[in-house]
Amino acid sequence: MAENRKVAPPIPKLPAAPTTIDPMTPDSSESKSVARHDYDPTSSDLPQSLEERNEGSLSTQSSLILCFDGGGVKSLASLLVLRELMVHINNAATEGQIQSSSRPPLKPCEVFDFIYGSSSGGLIAIMLGRLEMTVGECIERFSIYTNIIFSHPRLRSQLFGKILPPKYHKRRLVRATKEIISDFDPTTENDKWRRKTFSIPNGRCKTGVTATEMSLSKPYMFRTFDCEESPSDHKSIRVRLPLNPGPASPFTIEEVARATSAAPLLFSTVNIEDREFADAGLTVNNPSQQAMRDVAFLQQDDLTGVCLVSIGSGIMPNHKSSKESKDTLRSIRQLVRTLLDSATQTEETHKSVHELCSDNEIPYFRFNPPLHKEIGIDDQIGQDTFAKFIAPYLEQARNELHMDKRAWVVPFDRNKHFVGRKDILDQLHYLIPPKADQEDCQWTILEGLGGIGNPQIAVEAASRVYENEPDCSVFWVPVTNATSFENAYYEIRRKLNIDCIDDNNRDIKMLVKTALSDEEAGEWLMILDDLDDAQLFFTRSGGPQLSEYIPHSLNGSILCTTHNHKISVDLGVLKSNTIRVTEMRRDEAVQLLQNNLEVQDPNLPAMEILVEALARLPLVIRQASTFMAINGISVNQYLHLFQSTEAGIDLLREGFADRRRYSSNGNTIVSTCMISLEAISHANPRAADLIKYLCIFDSKDIPADLLKPRNDDDVLGTLTAIGTLKSYSFLAEGEEQDSYSIHSLVRLVIKDALKREGNLDVYVTTATRQLASQFPIPENTN
Repeated sequence: MAENRKVAPPIPKLPAAPTTIDPMTPDSSESKSVARHDYDPTSSDLPQSLEERNEGSLSTQSSLILCFDGGGVKSLASLLVLRELMVHINNAATEGQIQSSSRPPLKPCEVFDFIYGSSSGGLIAIMLGRLEMTVGECIERFSIYTNIIFSHPRLRSQLFGKILPPKYHKRRLVRATKEIISDFDPTTENDKWRRKTFSIPNGRCKTGVTATEMSLSKPYMFRTFDCEESPSDHKSIRVRLPLNPGPASPFTIEEVARATSAAPLLFSTVNIEDREFADAGLTVNNPSQQAMRDVAFLQQDDLTGVCLVSIGSGIMPNHKSSKESKDTLRSIRQLVRTLLDSATQTEETHKSVHELCSDNEIPYFRFNPPLHKEIGIDDQIGQDTFAKFIAPYLEQARNELHMDKRAWVVPFDRNKHFVGRKDILDQLHYLIPPKADQEDCQWTILEGLGGIGNPQIAVEAASRVYENEPDCSVFWVPVTNATSFENAYYEIRRKLNIDCIDDNNRDIKMLVKTALSDEEAGEWLMILDDLDDAQLFFTRSGGPQLSEYIPHSLNGSILCTTHNHKISVDLGVLKSNTIRVTEMRRDEAVQLLQNNLEVQDPNLPAMEILVEALARLPLVIRQASTFMAINGISVNQYLHLFQSTEAGIDLLREGFADRRRYSSNGNTIVSTCMISLEAISHANPRAADLIKYLCIFDSKDIPADLLKPRNDDDVLGTLTAIGTLKSYSFLAEGEEQDSYSIHSLVRLVIKDALKREGNLDVYVTTATRQLASQFPIPENTN
């Protein structure tokens, strides 16, 4: 593979041609194909370039193969299909792209590693692979070629006993070939020799062209590359040996082009170094099998990462029986013509290749548009007529591709057993679709205590938007720290193929913002998860604040999850767009516990008591159910352990693996609370000190007098500390007037942390003094 290979985007889908009578009806056999790495034979997600594929788990032996059937003038239909395919490829490569300089569209030789062809398809393979033409240049040259060779058939007569002389003189084939090969020569004068020789072993696109060697009556492969290495462990059960393995073909491009194009009845055979060749249409009109043999041979039968794209020259309608002719010569010609036409119906090879690829989990794509009219290989039909024939086929492709342009960049799986939160999801269904606000890029906030289930609600809501909004992409951006933010933007850039030639000097975050802010980027929903650190988001030192990288578009919508109410205020989000997430309802919490245990425990009262003890927090319920499942204990047994003070806090430290949560935070309420406490300490040390002090008291109805400052000068500091704790849901207004409550599990976790740090006695002393100060014991006057 040549160095400096351009990165090829995913190849979009065109409708896969069926093998049934109705050319627009999918073949039932297609359903059994399962492509490697979840590639579906009719999907648009073909493997990307060699460089991109090597970054992942695919083998370094990766190859994209493009094959063209023969078909004479019908090969123009193949080129029109390829042109549509390359339009989508180049659109995918430049969509949302920011470039410092113009870059020409990708050519087929820059996307595919191998290009093969037979007959007229062989000529196309030479133009695209060996001569590295664009599709437009190839269409222009191919049209000139067919006009030259098929415009003036010579008079037929029985000369020297020949019943069927060639319809066209070989001089036309020579002239037409020279028109393509000689005139199309963009190389400098010193390098013109490179264009004369077909072989180019180190070329970036390997080209193979089939013909028939007449003395053997067998197909022959002309190659620009060497194909002579013997596999160390050849598995003949997979594929047979390639045609005539050996070094690259020593012939000239003109000779190879004439050999593959010399169709029987139309042209005489071509002699090259005392060897006679003709068109391969009667033997290998669809070169896909031969291409697979070559690649398997070169890669020692390791077909991992191989992807095959095969383009036919159009499916002909069913042949109708012709009237008998009393003219013997015409009858013979009709018979041979029928055989020739049958040979160009290449769907049988397609079926065999499809079976091979299906059995070996190789992504395989077959494009063969219906023509709805019988067309001979030398009929004079122009490009416009062919374009009309295949227009419905291409329109179907465009409609299907429209659905494939969306992106889903979310690191978590959707929870198929999601429980409850109907009211919240109904609100989000109204608020977060991109077109919910026609005049602005709307913001919506989910806020609540750590462990309350904000990320799970966000995933469920985003999944519903993705299902219901066919044009909407979804992007997930963790704002835990600057690194997680940047990594998410890098993934978005990769998914959207946002590119820049001098991207080493560009900020990826700004590239993504610019691309998504463009109205042409389409509709999108971005989830900013765990946005708790206001200083990180709004006042980052040493560079632009992260908030400056958030895109803004009338086609966009942003859903933010946070434990910190101050974020909602700082963002200026309307109260109507701010959703406070509280504990689950009891019936929802019990259902969640039952789902996680995967049993319907008959002891419903014990379950109700347990979920209340767990404060109806989804994270803690998940912890409890995982511990019970792993250790095989009942709800009653767990409840008994939890109600024991020492064992209870130990249970809260028991983490669990969950692919729907971040693995770095331990998945426990203890770690979640301590993360929030650290954020509080960073934002307002006085608030962190205050919550540690309050944990000495009972969790409910703490008199407001116990929060009073020791002197009047500290009133403002106390008020802001209380506000910070309320913002993180650590503290709430109590049921009694002028009182506060602490979340029971928050109290349990922080009090245990104080004990482990050896600071519990310090805060007990402080609490005792404050209690005595605010509520002194009356002196006994007796």
